[in-house]
Amino acid sequence: MSKVKSRFAVLVVSLMALGVVAAPAAQAANLTIPLNNYSVNGQLGIKKLNQSLTLPQGTFNGSISIDQTTGHGTIVGTTVVPPFTAHLSVLGLPATISAALSQPANGTTGTIDPDPSSPGDVIANISLPATLQLKSMGLLGLTIPLGNKCKTTSPVVLPLHFQGPLDVTQPINFAGTYTLPPVSGCGILGPVLNLLMAGPNNPFTGSLAPPSV
Repeated sequence: MSKVKSRFAVLVVSLMALGVVAAPAAQAANLTIPLNNYSVNGQLGIKKLNQSLTLPQGTFNGSISIDQTTGHGTIVGTTVVPPFTAHLSVLGLPATISAALSQPANGTTGTIDPDPSSPGDVIANISLPATLQLKSMGLLGLTIPLGNKCKTTSPVVLPLHFQGPLDVTQPINFAGTYTLPPVSGCGILGPVLNLLMAGPNNPFTGSLAPPSV
């Protein structure tokens, strides 16, 4: 068995024991690992407000495909986050924003490669794009509907980076920064929302965890 193949031996055995993946055929070049109903949690920081939006628990469904000869692989799937209401402070006043994140099928993609500096570990770089829609804003006891067209002009893209052992039976944590694109279709509140929220270098944290066994 090559060094690359042995790198995944423990992972395969643990997955087979959990019933997550069946034993690969003897001649198969790729190892496919399904990721079904994995839970997704996270927070999106807004640098201008020095606050964060806590996302409700979502789900990820997809798979990892790894070439057992080279150790290089890909990940693809769909991330679904339920609509949510965020509580913020704007100019010292309590405010709420009802929002939703939407992603096309197989919109989450990435690569997985052996870590040359740490044998047995991997480096994963994953892109998670989603369009942010703002449905309404509440301020001073008033709820202002924003309609169905108030959304970011381009998807919010979270660059997920992970470095360590590839063990999909355990939670994986991510952290980084992202750009919040400007919004359009929000009527007279559009310029205000962009002034308060849009911009680069917003922090985020997130986690991907397997369903309870």
